[in-house]
Amino acid sequence: VGRPQFDFTQRFGVADMSNKLGLRRFDTIDEAVAAFGPCAVPAGAGRDPTVTCASDDGWEAGEYYDHEEEIAGNNPLSHETSVSVNGGTEDTRYFVSALVKHDGGIVNRTGYDKQSLKLNIDQNVGSGLSFQLSTNALHTMSERGFTNNDNRSISYWMAFPQIPSFIDIQQRADGTWPISPYANSNPLQSAALAENQENVYRFIGSANLVWEALRSGTHDLTFSLTGGTDYFAQDNWVFAPPEAQFEPIDGKPGVTVRGNAASLNYNVGFNTVHTYTPSGGLSATTSLGVQSEARDLHTTTGIAEDLVGGLANLQAGTVSELREMQMRTEEIGIFLQEEVLLSERLMLTAGIRMDRSSNNADTEEWWFYPKGSVSYRIPVGEGLFNELKFRSAYGESGNQPRYGRKFNNYNVANISGIQTLRLDDVIAAPDIRPERQKEIEVGVDATMFNNRASLEFTVYQKRITDLLVEQQLPPSTGADEMNFNGGVMRTRGLESALMFVPVSTSDFQWISRTTFSMDRSLITELPVAPFSPGGFGGLGSWLIREGKSPTMMVGNDTAVVDNDPRCLDTTTPTTNCVVGDRIRNVDIGDSRPDFIMGFSNDFKYKALTLTSVFHWQQGGLVANLTTWLFDMSETSDDFADDCAASGYPGCDPAGETVGEMRLRTYPSRVMTDVEDATFLKLREVTLTLDLPTSFVQGLWDGARHVRLSLSGRDLLRFTNYSGMDPEVSNWGTASVNRGQDVAPYPPSRSIWFSVNVGF
Repeated sequence: VGRPQFDFTQRFGVADMSNKLGLRRFDTIDEAVAAFGPCAVPAGAGRDPTVTCASDDGWEAGEYYDHEEEIAGNNPLSHETSVSVNGGTEDTRYFVSALVKHDGGIVNRTGYDKQSLKLNIDQNVGSGLSFQLSTNALHTMSERGFTNNDNRSISYWMAFPQIPSFIDIQQRADGTWPISPYANSNPLQSAALAENQENVYRFIGSANLVWEALRSGTHDLTFSLTGGTDYFAQDNWVFAPPEAQFEPIDGKPGVTVRGNAASLNYNVGFNTVHTYTPSGGLSATTSLGVQSEARDLHTTTGIAEDLVGGLANLQAGTVSELREMQMRTEEIGIFLQEEVLLSERLMLTAGIRMDRSSNNADTEEWWFYPKGSVSYRIPVGEGLFNELKFRSAYGESGNQPRYGRKFNNYNVANISGIQTLRLDDVIAAPDIRPERQKEIEVGVDATMFNNRASLEFTVYQKRITDLLVEQQLPPSTGADEMNFNGGVMRTRGLESALMFVPVSTSDFQWISRTTFSMDRSLITELPVAPFSPGGFGGLGSWLIREGKSPTMMVGNDTAVVDNDPRCLDTTTPTTNCVVGDRIRNVDIGDSRPDFIMGFSNDFKYKALTLTSVFHWQQGGLVANLTTWLFDMSETSDDFADDCAASGYPGCDPAGETVGEMRLRTYPSRVMTDVEDATFLKLREVTLTLDLPTSFVQGLWDGARHVRLSLSGRDLLRFTNYSGMDPEVSNWGTASVNRGQDVAPYPPSRSIWFSVNVGF
């Protein structure tokens, strides 16, 4: 409340690649020929004239090209500008902010841009009636490039393993690009000519109308009507011009892919809250409400090939695929909750929620989810503990089926030239319903050392029943799988947080925070045969089985003798012992970390503040397929290192290189490609200086403050992982099959300088 107050922030940053794999240096022409054949000999330098090669280039003494540095060695300048204003009167208050942001990508022609505008208004209408409005409009543009897995060696780090470091693939002075003789693409050319963009417009808004119908010393009654909407329009564009090396391979040079999505989510809710506060330290709050929401999504995707004149629109080529999908989900929920507080010490809460959804097979059936909690606060006084609070809670919730799981889908087919419909391979069960999650937790909170430290500790157990899975069907049914509810998964874990102020004086303060978390999951019941949710087979994947963790990684291993007990494991879907002494689906280890810890410290001396955040992950596994690809082409940085001297287990006593050992043991044993994901990272360190108010107002009497800061992100990393980054997942945020390293976007570190002015 008061006159308008402005805040302006300007930030500049620069980033660089924090780690790369490295490329093998070939010291002799014999090494080059052993890996790449006779074409490794340069034309005119003794190359066999009867051999046809795609390029005249070959190995030459002293030639080394760092292809990773050529494509991802950029140091782009990033910037961010934000301004906000707030103020108002007792009846009308407002907040407005705007942001313009650009993040340059370290990989050629990648980056991210964002513009946003926010508006919040609080309005007192009168007679206990108030209105709140919150809006956020934003636009983002992402240039993604081509990374992660693909099967045609177009993704940059899928192509690099096949290109020796003695071949120059950089653009020539006349503007032409050389042919990469050993791969389907020239990654530097792909990055320069191909496009992969995502353009998003989004609006998020909410409004809340509150009426304080009754306010007395004993009874308070409030009604509220809330509504919200989230709309976005997304356009994705992928374009590969005909002149790209990989394009003529299929005989249809040039391809463009256009994807559009429009989504509208909206909800409305009506709530009433009654609070009863008689004398004697009793307070009872009753809440009752109803919520309704709907989600609409419409997507279209078109693919055109053989582009005329290299034009990028769909009409310029032959449309090979055109897909359209529309989804709508409607849900409604009703809740009732009672909360009782006695003498500011004992708190009791009980509630129930009822939900129904159009994604369920029976759209009219209600599903009930109860909850309850109790906590008791004990003021202790002086000494080690100042206050203790013991708490326990139980609750249930539902995870709705994904849209479409209750439908039997039909695909367009052609039989003897007649258009027809064919039943999809996956059919739905007639009683598909939500998964049910039941969770119980117990914890304690403590305030200690004269309120200079606080501790939170929680243990919990989640039990999910009616898991949504797919069941294998006999061929006579005409379908392969059926969606249905079955199976039980249990998760147990603990979380803790400690905040401590070791030093606190008038000039200096040190605040330290530590967090710790760990959890373990187990499939306790599974009414179907074990199945894989993803992965790369013998290279390391996952197998959902009864009695095992859902994040247990499996792969090939080597049996010691024919009667190895692992050959008798009946929990796998196949007979384990196969030709030779290879065993399939052997448990390698859990890809879930053993535990995760965070450490943050704030040091404040007068106007100077230093903040640091460390992140420690202990354990977990990553299937490093990226280095395996380099091994397959004999281009790994350490391929020619002496195996025995490197300390690798299982080296041939007769002598072999590290790369030869890894190739010899694949695919019988994948343990050398599955690595420990332990790491310690300095996530962020920031130094902030608040200029003296007298100095600031001496320069400009309208200024309230000026703050300067210098920060670094991901500056340090400590790990034994041989890939670019142990924090990698080929399938993004997938909950189970994480930890797959397949040609990812390289990690970066950045330094930022910012100025914040308040006036």
